[in-house]
Amino acid sequence: MFGHGLKLMKIDLLEDLYEDINTQELPLSKKGIRRCIRAIARSRDYLEQGVLGLNGMISTVSPVGR
Repeated sequence: MFGHGLKLMKIDLLEDLYEDINTQELPLSKKGIRRCIRAIARSRDYLEQGVLGLNGMISTVSPVGR
């Protein structure tokens, strides 16, 4: 659905989008933006990308206390 360039969203992305809508006076509703972001975040491709990123982090982190 999203191709091969899917990356995880940054923290506070929604607030940044709201700010852009207000400053640039874009004809978009906050409710519509929120629904789009939620649809992407709940998609199978996006969730799989999060799991792949987590697995990469786990393999490079050393256990605490050893």
